[in-house]
Amino acid sequence: MSKHSNIIRPVNSFNLVHFVSLINQINWISVYCSKGDVNSKFKIFFDLFLWALNTSMPLKHISNKKKSVCCKWYHVGLIEIKQELDRLYYLMTSCSTGCETIRGKYNQMKKMYKSEIRNAKLNYNSSLINNCKNKTKAAWNVVNQTLNVNRKPVIKPNGLTSVNFNDFFIESVDNISNNIPPSISDYHLYLRAVSSNQNNVFSFSLKEFTVESVYSAICSLSNSTCLDIYGINAPILKIAAKYISEVLAYLFNESISQGVFPDILKQNKVIPVHKKGAKDEPKNYWHNRDAVAQLEELALDF
Repeated sequence: MSKHSNIIRPVNSFNLVHFVSLINQINWISVYCSKGDVNSKFKIFFDLFLWALNTSMPLKHISNKKKSVCCKWYHVGLIEIKQELDRLYYLMTSCSTGCETIRGKYNQMKKMYKSEIRNAKLNYNSSLINNCKNKTKAAWNVVNQTLNVNRKPVIKPNGLTSVNFNDFFIESVDNISNNIPPSISDYHLYLRAVSSNQNNVFSFSLKEFTVESVYSAICSLSNSTCLDIYGINAPILKIAAKYISEVLAYLFNESISQGVFPDILKQNKVIPVHKKGAKDEPKNYWHNRDAVAQLEELALDF
C-alpha cells in the first residue's frame, strides 16, 4: 500500500520576507503593455506571481505519519494493576484446579483496570484544559488528538477517478438543462411582470474596480490555509495584497470591458465527501441531489 502525502507550502519568517522582497521587485509593466486579450494578461500576471511564490516558498510533499499515542496519563498505579492482571491471566491459563475462582478475580480486576484507565485519561485531559489560558483551544486539541489516534486509514474505492466525478456532474447539469421545456412566451412577458412601465429600459452595468476595493476584498478573505490548484491560499494573498491590488484592479476592469472571464480563474479544486451508500458511486458523494430535484421541479413551472 502506497503512503499518502500532503502538499504544503512551508511558511516561516525567512521565506515570508523573501516572498515580499520578490513580489515587491516585480515590474508589472509587461501586464499593462501586453497587446493580447485579458487571458494572456492574466497569464503573464500569474507566471510572475507564481515565480515569486515558488522561489520563496516551494511546495513540499510530506508523508502522513501515524501520530504517537499520548501515554502521559499512565501512572504508577495503573502499572501495578496491569502487573497483577497479567499474573492472574497466567494463573488462569496455566492452572488446572480453582480456575473459576481465578477467572472471577481476573474479570473483576480487568473491569477495575479499564475504569482506572478511563479516570486517568479524564483527569489528565481535565488538568490540561484547566491549566491552559485558552481553554477552548485546549479542549479542541484534546478532541483532535483523540480523533487522530482512533482514525482508520482511508481506503480509496477501486475504479473511482476524477474522470468519473467530472462526467457525472456534467451529465447531471445536462439532464437538468434538457428537462427544461421551451418557453411559450418571449422575454417581454417577463419584463412586463417585473415592471408595469413598458417604456422602462432594462439594463445593468458593473462598477469599475478600484485598487481600494480589491485590497479590501483580499483582506476580508477567511484565513483558510487550504491550497488551491496553483498552491495559493488566502493568507498568501493577504501578504501580497499591498503589491498586487493595483494590477488586479486593472485586470478585473479589462475583463469587464472585454467581456471575457479569464480561463485561469475558471479552474478550481473540488474535494468530494462521501455521504452515504456505495463508495464507488459518484452520486453518493454529491450532497446536493435534493437541490437538483428541486431545480427540475422548478423548471417545469415555467
